[in-house]
Amino acid sequence: MFLILLIIVSIISIQLPDYRNEGTLIYALEDKHALIKKIKEPKVVFVGGSNLSFGLDTKRISQEMGMPAYNLGIHAGFGLRFMLEDSKKFIKEGDLVVVIPEYSQFLNNYWGSGVLINALFDIYPEGMKHISGYQFTKLADEIPRYVGNKYYHFLKGTIKRRDTSKVHIYHRRSFNEFGDATVHLDLPNTKFSKSRLKGDPQKKIINEFNAYSAYVESKKATCVFIYPVYHEESFDKSHVFHKKLKVALKKHQKFRTISTPEAYKYENDYFFNSEYHLNKKGIERRTTQIIEDLKGI
Repeated sequence: MFLILLIIVSIISIQLPDYRNEGTLIYALEDKHALIKKIKEPKVVFVGGSNLSFGLDTKRISQEMGMPAYNLGIHAGFGLRFMLEDSKKFIKEGDLVVVIPEYSQFLNNYWGSGVLINALFDIYPEGMKHISGYQFTKLADEIPRYVGNKYYHFLKGTIKRRDTSKVHIYHRRSFNEFGDATVHLDLPNTKFSKSRLKGDPQKKIINEFNAYSAYVESKKATCVFIYPVYHEESFDKSHVFHKKLKVALKKHQKFRTISTPEAYKYENDYFFNSEYHLNKKGIERRTTQIIEDLKGI
């Protein structure tokens, strides 16, 4: 009886307006799908989370590579598994697919978080086909939170609906036509907490990377992996994780890597508001570096 009640309550909650996330960047998923579909010729496709959306000048990459480029990055909370599966339908012969995940994607964040549940239930229900049974077990704890938050924010929203007209840094319309977030470029840097990566990189996740790379190659496209940009203090604090990642990749990796972790360890003044989000100067430096890496292949 409780399970039936939970299912009924969940179904009702899906029908409620999403006042809390209305106009936020997770809604850009639909916009990015529409824009990348318009590119008919071979292209460069970037797959990853907000280290990409807040960290690239994709227009410049397109110009210097001599081919269209698009940045699919939105939010690490989608989980890299969903990002990889969702990107498959856009991959065509001659494409260059560049996967740049956050380091947490080698841990449980790979399967997604509440952000993914919000996207699947409120924005992109077709994406459910990308969710494996194992992944669903990883996401199951997020569903009761989603239901509770939906009812709470719906009741709050009936009193005051959020203003979605102002384009802030995490707004749906904060992305340009190449998929890059640009609203923050002229804003001052803000302080953010530094973290230490903990946990063991999972063999299952590395094998899924391997399978994705093989899929891309089967489409007569090229797939490469580049390490994410990361704040030097957080990087140095996470030296144990990096050692474990290096061992795990050496043992199980079959996908092609064209960078080193240390190459994208940047100093403090290149970051905007997190250890993955770059300011204008940081984006210029990283874009130059990625172009050089890509030209090498």
